[in-house]
Amino acid sequence: MLILRSFCQSDWNVIVQYQHPDMDQEQAVALIAEFNAPTYHGKFHKLLAIADGDQVVGYVSLIETEANTVSIGAEVYAPFQRQGYAYAAILQLLTMANAYGYHTAAGQVRKDNTASLALCKKLGFAIVNEGISKRGRPVYNLTKPI
Repeated sequence: MLILRSFCQSDWNVIVQYQHPDMDQEQAVALIAEFNAPTYHGKFHKLLAIADGDQVVGYVSLIETEANTVSIGAEVYAPFQRQGYAYAAILQLLTMANAYGYHTAAGQVRKDNTASLALCKKLGFAIVNEGISKRGRPVYNLTKPI
């Protein structure tokens, strides 16, 4: 059964294995503490593990961008991709965001990421404009009422 949950200190090995292979246990545990902080740069924030039973398969994030809007994102680790985890996790995340009082979800997808674009369309997101990411890549900016 798929659940969204906070990262636990015992998840440090997942962080090292799939996200930051250059980190040691202590650094990964410190990063998990940052994940679990209630705010990020003074704004509401959630970064949650996507867990299938005891296996962490990725993560989702939700961060307030303005009064009624949250930016959402998901990453499913390579061995677990294309199994429906991102779709199910984002559906749960959208429900959670709405329960917190947000009415609009926003996201950003690289223009060359056809799988993520297809997922966003399946979830009902609409492209509102094009832009350049912080890393200098062409992206679509999307929104969805929730």
